[in-house]
Amino acid sequence: MLLLWAYPIRAEKQQIVRVADFGAIPDDGIDDTAAIQRAVAACGPGATLVFEKGTYDLLPKEGSRRPGYIGILLEGLKNFTIEGNGATLAMGSAGPSATFRAENCQNLTIRNMNFKTSEQTHLGGYVTATGDNYIDVRPTGPYIPREDVVEAVFGFDPQNMCLSGERLDVYQLRENMKARVMENGDLRVFLKNKIAMPRKELAVVVRYRAYGSACLSISHSTDVTLSGLNIYSVSGMGVIMDYCEDMVIKDCKVMIEPGSGLWLSANSDATHFKNCRGKIEISDCSFENMGDDAVNIHNFYSRVIGVVSPDSFTLDLNTRRITMPRVGDVLEIGTPDRGMVAVDSVVVKSIQTLDGGKLLITTQRKLPKKFGKDYVVGNATCTPRAIIRNCIVRGNRARGFLIQTRDVIVQGCTFDRCSAAAIHVTADVGYWCEGISTRNVTICDNKILGCNFSAASGAGAINIFASNGMFNDPAANETTPVHRNITISNNLFDDNMGYCINVSAAENVKITDNHVISMDKGFVNICEGVRGVEIKENTMP
Repeated sequence: MLLLWAYPIRAEKQQIVRVADFGAIPDDGIDDTAAIQRAVAACGPGATLVFEKGTYDLLPKEGSRRPGYIGILLEGLKNFTIEGNGATLAMGSAGPSATFRAENCQNLTIRNMNFKTSEQTHLGGYVTATGDNYIDVRPTGPYIPREDVVEAVFGFDPQNMCLSGERLDVYQLRENMKARVMENGDLRVFLKNKIAMPRKELAVVVRYRAYGSACLSISHSTDVTLSGLNIYSVSGMGVIMDYCEDMVIKDCKVMIEPGSGLWLSANSDATHFKNCRGKIEISDCSFENMGDDAVNIHNFYSRVIGVVSPDSFTLDLNTRRITMPRVGDVLEIGTPDRGMVAVDSVVVKSIQTLDGGKLLITTQRKLPKKFGKDYVVGNATCTPRAIIRNCIVRGNRARGFLIQTRDVIVQGCTFDRCSAAAIHVTADVGYWCEGISTRNVTICDNKILGCNFSAASGAGAINIFASNGMFNDPAANETTPVHRNITISNNLFDDNMGYCINVSAAENVKITDNHVISMDKGFVNICEGVRGVEIKENTMP
């Protein structure tokens, strides 16, 4: 006779912590930052932090416009859930401030919350006058002008809630170009560089910050889930995840708050993933009216600054464009002039930080004989798999999705009036240094409508390319294949500018069963050096 004995499994006791018990009361107009932080501090492993419905004010103190200001810090939490119950967190400053910053968390869930800034992140209005180095903008609707630094301006089409086709797109980062409120209430926006001045009465969006901090900034965390979130306004990105592993975003929206009358949601990307691992799943989300891309997934290419021994070399830690490797990671090696074309690879044996901001990497075997300064390394292990399904991207400046990782599926999504390509499959070693070159990308069952007509537009509504120089310089595009195994099937194209599909720097590309209602330059453009392209069973006018 077999006897089975059941032993109880010890589990974490579920802890419910209510922010109201620590003094965070919605809709009272009082700063809730400290009270919410006290509630977070009371949470142990397995806790759920609960908000009541209503608006909670996070009012940064004077000087909080400095980069990196944090509203609420979540640090080292395990099996932690924030239940918003439809609550709204309103950040008092539109400066570079993060509502939540999470660091070193495991199994983190944030759900059912709204986020916005109480202070306007931008101004919408119409050009009334121009000068040699300025434009005057008359605010419209809810906008109130203020004397603040202006980092970016683009032309806008209020009727269609997307960028104007007139291609006004100005960036002046770190130039400290402060606007002036005129006696008649117009905002005089000073411009650092000479441009072709816009016509009078053109609608424009003036961004005080182009790249402020993210609403949700999450780093060095694993098993992160965001669900049921609405991000209405933020001076930077909606969500940024850095050095995270296994991430899920579902049923979330980056959009203009209904009834607000505003023209912009997030000032830059809706979501941004850098140096991540594992798997990214994005489903049933809407990304609308951002100042930049909906989704960007990438790590960084780095240039070698010195060879120390036959099996070790150094990278520069002083640049932000670096992916910190782990022991066992595979690094692909490219030459100084063709950095994305992998000529060899090595495995990381050890890592050491040296004085002077250098990173010493030792490899399991000797480096290639010609390896030296300015060679390029890309981390082929730090490439999260990604599945993006049933999402909507609408009315944003720039691209829909930037795919710069491996093993990706983009399926059942709608791209509507993105000013640039709906999907970029890309990498570069000359400007952003974002990578890595892609493998095994499937783009299927999507609708691509009215894209690629204005700021940051490229050769195609789906644009596959790689760049050795400036991202908008066709002469710098790589001609040798660096992307491999791309399938584009059963997509619908209508009213896009340029080609429906542009292919360069790629091999083994299948373009099948797509349907074109209308097109501009043509269906597919195959550039020099592309190998192994199959085009069949597509329908078009």
